[in-house]
Amino acid sequence: MSWLLILKKLFWPAGVGLALLAVWWLQHMQAMQDALQKENTMLGQQVRQYQDQLEKQQAQFAKLSQTLNRNEVAKRIAEGESHAIEKKLRSLQTMDHCARQPVPAAIISLQRDAIRKGAAD
Repeated sequence: MSWLLILKKLFWPAGVGLALLAVWWLQHMQAMQDALQKENTMLGQQVRQYQDQLEKQQAQFAKLSQTLNRNEVAKRIAEGESHAIEKKLRSLQTMDHCARQPVPAAIISLQRDAIRKGAAD
């Protein structure tokens, strides 16, 4: 026996039973629609929050990328300048008689002691 027939037998006038069933069904559908609309609103808010977070992260990424690029350029410039300075120092050392002389062992020992003493402080 189908559920419609059961409902017809439960309610004495057939029209009343179908009308009540229709009212119940409409109320159920309305409640489902309200719940889905509420869930849709909440999901929409979450999407907006995620979009805001994504935009902030993209802005941070762009700023970080620019900073890294500037640092890379500055590093290349500094390395080039350092290389030029080292080359000039080597050139000057080859021309200076004192620079070509070995450092006495006593001086090296004094320097080591000073370094150790400084490290211990």
